[in-house]
Amino acid sequence: MNNPIKTGSAIKLNEASLPDLASRVRIPQYDRHQITNSIIHIGVGGFHRAHQALYLDQYFHQTPNSDWGICGVGLLEWDKRMRDALNSQDCLYTLVERSPERDDARVIGAITQYLFAPDNRQTVVDALAHPNCRIVTLTITEGGYYYIEGSGEFDVNHPTIQHDLQHPEQPIGVYGFLTAALDQRRKQGLTPFTVLSCDNLQGNGNIVKKMLTSFAELQDPELGRWIADHVAFPNCMVDRITPATTPADIEMVRDQFGIEDAWPVRQLNPQLESRTAGAVHGLTLIALAFVVPLTAHSPTGRRRIDPSQTLKLPQPDASKFAVAQRSAASRASEY
Repeated sequence: MNNPIKTGSAIKLNEASLPDLASRVRIPQYDRHQITNSIIHIGVGGFHRAHQALYLDQYFHQTPNSDWGICGVGLLEWDKRMRDALNSQDCLYTLVERSPERDDARVIGAITQYLFAPDNRQTVVDALAHPNCRIVTLTITEGGYYYIEGSGEFDVNHPTIQHDLQHPEQPIGVYGFLTAALDQRRKQGLTPFTVLSCDNLQGNGNIVKKMLTSFAELQDPELGRWIADHVAFPNCMVDRITPATTPADIEMVRDQFGIEDAWPVRQLNPQLESRTAGAVHGLTLIALAFVVPLTAHSPTGRRRIDPSQTLKLPQPDASKFAVAQRSAASRASEY
């Protein structure tokens, strides 16, 4: 194990303190202010921060001034704690990889902005509708998709759905926000963003497509058809879980690494279909495999990919792992 640092010398994590932490842990060596946020992630938690944000942090070390930064979004009242933790730390956080031999920590800088929807819902809609937004990723748990277990049909009677259908200008659920933003993009002639579910659901891309288009069709049938025809919904395979952060983890980060971090995370290598609404030139994600459509399933419900059909490359060398750049539809313009 690492030699503990005296608690009295712990440093509060934020951008100003990074130079003081450089001798203790790995810190971002790129200019976060030169990164454009092209990914909006709804439901920032342990899974997202331990993997998607980590991969992009690795990418930024190899490709500074990138346009693949992350803007995090919280829709629910209990996301207020994440808002307070990240915004108090300039959206930086500590990632710890624990092993029997040692603990290794690094500060992740890939998330550069965090929006809490209850503070200003229109700000979230505008961020999603902005031309810079190319991918919207989701970790909203199974309940956040509003489908009826058993039938797989859209739960149109759920109170959140009814609220957003009746008050489209003040959405509270994920479909209300996505539909409002996609409607703006459609009216402005912009290519839609890709919607990528990262939740551990069988056929998660198929599920979110069915639910979102069902919602949109109830609000505006023409918009619903446009979403069905133009928006890409890749399936994502999830096969490992990130442990929840505990008070002991916060204490460990303080004692072993001398960092006061309100919400560190411990360290899933998802596999994604090579299907997006627009080209993703230059984007490299560590430990991700972009593959042909995910259709096979094991008896336990975990997705299994035919090895002959994957585009796997060695990890974790970002320079050797490129994202497939196949458009979801030939009519989709390139970014």
